[in-house]
Amino acid sequence: MNGDSIDVVTVEVGKTVTVYPIRYPTDDGTTKSFWNTDLIYDTNDIAATAADSSIASTSIANDGVAVLKITGNSPGTTVVSGTIFGQNTVFTTRDLTVNVIPATKTLTSLTVTPATATIQVGETQQYRAKANYSDGSSTDITNVAAWALGDPTKASIDASGLATGTAAGTTDVTATWSGMTGTASLTVTAAPVTPPPVTLQSITVTPATATIQVGETQQYRAKANYSDGSSTDITNVAAWTLGDPTKASIDASGLATGTAAGTTDVTATWSGMTGTASLTVTAAPVTPPPTPEPTPTPIPEPTPTPIPEPTPTPIPEPTPTPIPEPTPTPIPEPTPTPIPEPTPTPIPEPTPTPIPEQPLVPKTGDGSLSRQERLTQVMNLARLAFGVYGIGSFVWYFIKRRKSQGGK
Repeated sequence: MNGDSIDVVTVEVGKTVTVYPIRYPTDDGTTKSFWNTDLIYDTNDIAATAADSSIASTSIANDGVAVLKITGNSPGTTVVSGTIFGQNTVFTTRDLTVNVIPATKTLTSLTVTPATATIQVGETQQYRAKANYSDGSSTDITNVAAWALGDPTKASIDASGLATGTAAGTTDVTATWSGMTGTASLTVTAAPVTPPPVTLQSITVTPATATIQVGETQQYRAKANYSDGSSTDITNVAAWTLGDPTKASIDASGLATGTAAGTTDVTATWSGMTGTASLTVTAAPVTPPPTPEPTPTPIPEPTPTPIPEPTPTPIPEPTPTPIPEPTPTPIPEPTPTPIPEPTPTPIPEPTPTPIPEQPLVPKTGDGSLSRQERLTQVMNLARLAFGVYGIGSFVWYFIKRRKSQGGK
């Protein structure tokens, strides 16, 4: 800007303005520039100072001619004084008023969030737009931006940035404001197949038919059948009724009791649907009176016939056979030759055979011995006799042998 005609300079924070050439009055009543093209002064002969350097700062530069540069530091007003040391005067001073104003921010970009998103057909996704400025600040412009889709066959989007999936595929999502655009991406997937709703189809009562006698019971059960093939037991929640309540009764759990001969329907009702079965009641059979048990006739015990004791046959004692004495033959007397005494051979004493003691045989009830008992006693006596006979024969033989050996 021309320094001949300005008294006030305006600059934004962070920016610099150049003032040239600044003029000053001379001694002859005319004015000349601080930096005269006819008289080029060294920039070192020129000075400029701001009264408040926190608001503005100054510098001198050579731009073909000497120029003054003013930089805004913070909003406010200060005075910059310029001084030149001339040839005809010691110095000349001129003041400028400097107004520093806040910097004007500029729009640098638009951001759309989320940058990517995936939804199913029929689902929605909210997008937001943000304006970014040169000073680092940002502003939400979701509701003022213009929203558009790259492929409107895949989704729709309203003025507030709410997108709705309409078909499987991918599309860009664009927000435009103040001549600038921001973009994001939306993927739409096919919606899962939803099975049809499950509905009640019928009610089944089991058993379908039953027969009981008067006084007997029959348990019925109810089952709810659904459209998906499943079923649920509803015995305890269904309402039970009888077509002919004079033939039977039924409680809340489906237990029927026969009361009179005949047939009746059995009905279970639930959720507006009914299932039916049949019950036949027959008369109870007549029970005949019990037949008394016959009194048994006592049978007398037979009287035992006594068996006579057998008379034992005596066994004769065996008569020992005598052994004749041998007649000695006379032998002539030889010249006696001394004969050594023979050593007698010891004869072992015979071991008597022990006779086992016979246990006492109990007598019969009348004190007499039975036939078998008497036979046993006879046999024992015979064995005892033979034992005695054997011992006697051995003793007799031993004595005879001693005698035959000369009484030795």
